[in-house]
Amino acid sequence: ASVLTYLYTFEIIRSVTILVVFCPCALVLATPTAIMAAIGNLTKYGILIKDGESLEELAHVDELIFDKTGTLTNGTPKVVNVTSDNPKEMMYLISSLESKSEHPLAKAIVQHYNSNDLAEVDNFKIHIGEGVSGSINGSRIIAGNKKLLKSENVPLDGIAECQNGEIQIYVAKDGEYLGCIYLADTLRKNTRKTIRRLKGLRIKTTLLTGDNEKTAKYIAEKIKIRNVKFNCLPQDKTEYIAREQILGHKVAMIGDGINDAPSLKKANVGIAMGNIGSDISVDAANITLINDNIEDIPQLIAVARRSIKVISTGIAFALALNIVAMALAILGLLNPIEGALIHNIGSVIVIVYSSTLVNYKISKKDCRNPQKLGITKTLNKPMT
Repeated sequence: ASVLTYLYTFEIIRSVTILVVFCPCALVLATPTAIMAAIGNLTKYGILIKDGESLEELAHVDELIFDKTGTLTNGTPKVVNVTSDNPKEMMYLISSLESKSEHPLAKAIVQHYNSNDLAEVDNFKIHIGEGVSGSINGSRIIAGNKKLLKSENVPLDGIAECQNGEIQIYVAKDGEYLGCIYLADTLRKNTRKTIRRLKGLRIKTTLLTGDNEKTAKYIAEKIKIRNVKFNCLPQDKTEYIAREQILGHKVAMIGDGINDAPSLKKANVGIAMGNIGSDISVDAANITLINDNIEDIPQLIAVARRSIKVISTGIAFALALNIVAMALAILGLLNPIEGALIHNIGSVIVIVYSSTLVNYKISKKDCRNPQKLGITKTLNKPMT
């Protein structure tokens, strides 16, 4: 444009002015300033973002998948009941076995037993998503869900399942059923409110858990999540995510355990619990909730979506300003000094507009009117 203007008018001032006003500083500043402002906003809520790309990807997410233990619940389950013909022996065996595991359920059982009188465990093995096994004094001990015990040919006929959402750990010794331990975990504060606000943002919520059907459905009903999958192994979770992605969904996964790491990596955006979460899950995730506050997730998604809207607006403004200023320069209505002033004013306006993200906070009105965040009808449906 500068060269053509000079060839047409032979006025070097016009050509120089075009170069001054169309230097794309405002255009280049629009994205990084908005991303940094958004990251600064989220840091105040104890949310760490690994990179700007993760924040931009999160803005397009339309399904959020939750793990249960340690994510929707506090991850500090307690033993509420023990059923066995010989509870003392059973607790001694399972506490010795579970002392080798880092799982929250294992820690709860060992804490409940509250004794240093534990046996040596040989051949300890973790059955991912099912339970643990090992040898104690020459006897093979198994502790886990029904699927694990059935795979070991332990008869469980006539054993009733819980009705109130407790987690059941079945125990067997040398292929014979010993008894069952019931554990209960408490939901995190404001979990139901969080799910309601996510639905207001048109986010489909899903619960994927390794727990049995009754426990999973009990928790899902309590917090109003309609899409629930139970008895899930780690590969079941990754397969579900892959299927949703094939259908065109952008999926975010939030979890805390080692078992969740593959799913966090597979999802478009992985969100890890920073306090209770394992190092592996935090490393696999794109975003970390330092304080484990899932009630801040709506704020996270709202800021991500708002940042995309701010970036788009900033880019559009910068382009429009440059085009108008260039047109004025071509017509000889701007000199280089005036062009430089307009150029820098445009950059300042873009930076100031991006900085509004620093103090942005989601409101109830945003949940009722998601279009304000740049959310359109193009999101995948149906939403549950």
